[in-house]
Amino acid sequence: MNVDGLGRRLRQSRIAAGLNQARAAAGAGVEYRSWAIYEGGYREPSLARILGFCGVCAAPQIVLRDLLEDGSVSPATHQPADVPRRLFLARTAAGVSLLRAGMIIPGGSAAGLARYERGAGVPSLSRTIALAACYGVSSRWLAGFGP
Repeated sequence: MNVDGLGRRLRQSRIAAGLNQARAAAGAGVEYRSWAIYEGGYREPSLARILGFCGVCAAPQIVLRDLLEDGSVSPATHQPADVPRRLFLARTAAGVSLLRAGMIIPGGSAAGLARYERGAGVPSLSRTIALAACYGVSSRWLAGFGP
């Protein structure tokens, strides 16, 4: 995944779709303020939020470009319900404890990673990249794309 310039790409896609920030925010399922923060590059939205926005924008390829290694990201191929299970499977297959993973991932904690595995939270794009590297799996697969 490549999240460089994501805020700029979100803004470009919103403008290309003729949407104001409030409509884009509604499509992504967030408040207007949160959307402004995402576009400003101050915080990363989850992949689920990005895909929600792509459902209402006219140019999702602007946003989705380079997010995952092979570029085959689309709302139709995303399986968000599968992400917690994939996180658990990848971590256990790599033989990494929650405590160890929490120490390896920048800004991570065992409690936060456990929340992701329970489905109580969604990792940001950069956290997904770091988890994939830690577990030795593709970020595309870990984010819920493909079988």
